[in-house]
Amino acid sequence: MVVSYSRKGLMQSGDGHFSPIGGYCPSTDMCLVLDVARFKYPPQWVKVDKLFRAMLLHDKVTNKSRGFWLVRKSESKSQLLFRLKSMQHSVGQLRSKLGRLVERFENECAKKDAKTNHQRLDMRQQQEEAAKQLVESCLLHLDSKSGPLLTNIIS
Repeated sequence: MVVSYSRKGLMQSGDGHFSPIGGYCPSTDMCLVLDVARFKYPPQWVKVDKLFRAMLLHDKVTNKSRGFWLVRKSESKSQLLFRLKSMQHSVGQLRSKLGRLVERFENECAKKDAKTNHQRLDMRQQQEEAAKQLVESCLLHLDSKSGPLLTNIIS
């Protein structure tokens, strides 16, 4: 999500600005604004209501309020990497969108963790199988007197 807002609405110098949103905390109703002008303003947690009011302030040139964009990878195989969709939203809809984005992110992280754990288990099983085959191969090449002795030690 990228928001367009007036810096004046956040008590900052300057006016129109674009920043990506880096997170949302439903319990505090705050979102993390990742300011692209880091030399001027570091990332900051802002109440959703306050950011929404800053988005409503009119641009001097267009005399229109600002808003936000949801940016995602294009699902079609076209030349476009991203698609923009323009809509008008209320502050409640903004909260809802932020919540769904966080939920989707957490689900993707959980899927990747599950896949990583499955890969670790597969690797461990492959290592155990390789070790077993190595021992069996060694036992086949030993003479008949030392083979039973080693078999008893390994078992």
